[in-house]
Amino acid sequence: MPNSAGIAILFHKHAAVSYALLCQSVFKLANRISGEILFDVRLVGANRHHKWENGQIDLQPIADMSPGSYLVIPPIEDFSEETALRDKDLAMIRAAHGAGTVVASACLGAFLTAEAGLLKGREATTHWSRIDYAARRFPTVRWNGREMLIDHGDIVTAGGLLSAVDLCLHIVRKTCGREFSLQLGRHLLADTIRQKQSLYAVHLTAPPKDAGRFAALEAEIERRHPDSPSVAEMAEFCGMSLRSFHRHFEANYGVTPVKYLQLRKIEKAKSLLAESHMPLETIAGETGFSDMAFFRSVFARETGLTPGQFRRKASAE
Repeated sequence: MPNSAGIAILFHKHAAVSYALLCQSVFKLANRISGEILFDVRLVGANRHHKWENGQIDLQPIADMSPGSYLVIPPIEDFSEETALRDKDLAMIRAAHGAGTVVASACLGAFLTAEAGLLKGREATTHWSRIDYAARRFPTVRWNGREMLIDHGDIVTAGGLLSAVDLCLHIVRKTCGREFSLQLGRHLLADTIRQKQSLYAVHLTAPPKDAGRFAALEAEIERRHPDSPSVAEMAEFCGMSLRSFHRHFEANYGVTPVKYLQLRKIEKAKSLLAESHMPLETIAGETGFSDMAFFRSVFARETGLTPGQFRRKASAE
């Protein structure tokens, strides 16, 4: 028999109501398919009601959440850089996490988790297009816009708006097992579970914390493309010891120099695959990969698809 879990969906001040209700529907569907109450789903918030364009939604306070239950934070609606996060919502998130509830956010809902202070020093994801802003607003968080979902056990973050479904299926999988989550995914006509935002993202490299520090090096890397400098050459170009260069580079970009070079190559390969009819071997050479097997391996690792699969998907869109 599958396990069960409590699910509290937080209607924070700026909650995208349609996606919050979508999460509720996914867990209710899981209950219907199983014929059991696998998920005790509640809509919760700091106020008794959440008003929106179609009326209002009655809410409950967070109560009786046992360790291992989930507080699901839906995406933020109509976000702007001036959007203020409500203290009462942040207090609820901290209290739930302190009581042993898993805090799980979708899309920009991760900003509430970060504002609550729960992501300091941790790797987290949010929508790839907001990674630059996230890095500026929450510099102590290691933001990764390539991943669709990052799970630390007590905190889960997921990527874009529709990652709300990925997040729910992930919770179902952890609670009820892989086979049941696959069954639920088939009912939803949803992939279980999409692995990479980098399939959709324009830029795979995160913006540097200090844009000027390695600007000359970035220009040199671009000048030498498709050839890549070695890490030793990069360190020498910057006038640093190899050890110091590694430390400063990773602190600024969030990835190692080797990883950074590979991500730049994959960005260019994605563009050529989508916009040209070049053979795969030519694209590999144009982007600095001398070995086709290594090109396929790195491309699949970073996007979740082989180069051929990515081209077919891009051609169908």
